[in-house]
Amino acid sequence: MALAERIMQRSVRVCPGLVPPGSGTEKLRVIRHQVGLRPVRAGGPRIEPEVFMHPTHGPLKVVHCYGAGGFGFQSSYGMAGKAAKLVNESLDPEASF
Repeated sequence: MALAERIMQRSVRVCPGLVPPGSGTEKLRVIRHQVGLRPVRAGGPRIEPEVFMHPTHGPLKVVHCYGAGGFGFQSSYGMAGKAAKLVNESLDPEASF
């Protein structure tokens, strides 16, 4: 059985109101199936500052925050908090990465 069909069956089982009484997944109106990739880094998420030397603007401060993969939703608040802290630190004129 296809993954999409199993997901639809579980959805109807959890929320029967999605279809008329006595109906199954055949009564669901599927607009489209969409799949997204969740990139993950071999070394784990990257949350760190970096300075790039731009040829005309000089040093540019960048904060990286990516690579959580499938656990991105669970870790989003923690990762965003750490990234925000790094951004705030980078805005301090006395701070250096």
